[in-house]
Amino acid sequence: KLSSLKVTGSNASLTQLGQTDGQVVGLELEVSGQVEVGSQAFIDVSERGYLGGWRGANTQQSGRTTGNVPTGLADVGGSHGGHGWANRRQGVEPPAAYDDYENPSDFGGGGSGNATGSTPGGTGGGRLWLKAASLKLDGKLLANGGDGNNRGGAGGSIRVEVGALTGAGSMEAQAPYGGAGGRVAVYYDTGSSSFDWSKVSSRGGHYGGAGTTYLKGSQQQYGELVLDNANLTVDEDVKPTQVVGRAYDRFAVRNRAKVEVAGALTTPLLQVEGGYVVFLGTVSGNLQALRVLGGGSVEMRQPWALPEGLPVEVAGSNATLRVMGGEAPLKLSSLKVTGSNASLTQLGQTDGQVVGLELEVSGQVEVGSQA
Repeated sequence: KLSSLKVTGSNASLTQLGQTDGQVVGLELEVSGQVEVGSQAFIDVSERGYLGGWRGANTQQSGRTTGNVPTGLADVGGSHGGHGWANRRQGVEPPAAYDDYENPSDFGGGGSGNATGSTPGGTGGGRLWLKAASLKLDGKLLANGGDGNNRGGAGGSIRVEVGALTGAGSMEAQAPYGGAGGRVAVYYDTGSSSFDWSKVSSRGGHYGGAGTTYLKGSQQQYGELVLDNANLTVDEDVKPTQVVGRAYDRFAVRNRAKVEVAGALTTPLLQVEGGYVVFLGTVSGNLQALRVLGGGSVEMRQPWALPEGLPVEVAGSNATLRVMGGEAPLKLSSLKVTGSNASLTQLGQTDGQVVGLELEVSGQVEVGSQA
């Protein structure tokens, strides 16, 4: 508990000591006044989470996961907000994702080491809680996972609760190759804050699943959930990050994040820009438009529940919107499908029944030359 905190200067830092006995503890800062982090300074709990294989007190090949227990898996990346890499084509599933995106309190999972013990796996990111009257962040808050054996540790947790949030800095709960992203939650005063939210990152590494970034201003009812994997490599071995269906002020899936939403989702602002999302429940809300951009993919496995008269755009190379057919037509104000291999398609029926796809558009329909 501090009255103020100032970390400024070239490479100035507030960091957490590592544990030599394999135990994990977080860094909690409660500041009654202002926190200032200068442009070349940082507060860092990276690699202070669950140990990777063969790291420190962990004498096993497998990394550790929630509860500080071994995963028992020999060749996987660390999980946390998303899933670490695993060879799913060979029937291997990654460690389960865990923790609460609204109130992240756990640590990043560790990745596996190699079979002989000569190359340790990456250790997960730690846990940083920061509560302050205000935060001027020009530097970085870091809870990144560590590298190792191409099976990185997952990003850790960052929870920030402040009044005014300003500055040109960043927050990261990221992972290196094979590890999953962590979880970041930011609570702030809407009227006095000015921050670039794209600088808040919970991405996974190459072949790791995206973590979660939750943003809630004081004037928002539900908050915003963003999943963004920074356009890093994904393939069928990357298990989708699973999130709960509920009401959000904004729901965004971007830049190769793979996401599966369980339950009904309601939002006035749905952004899919280069990401891939499957909605297992209905999608509803007072949307002004539905746009699948940047080569992204949206799959709706329940009947269309969005407002009538919605403009729909599917744009970009391989951009795809997959919908259920049925008796009722999809009533739209306009429809635009453009880009190389862009498509609007109907999901197949698993029960052998056949239904058509009916589109009733009050305005123009445009289908591009390669769509």
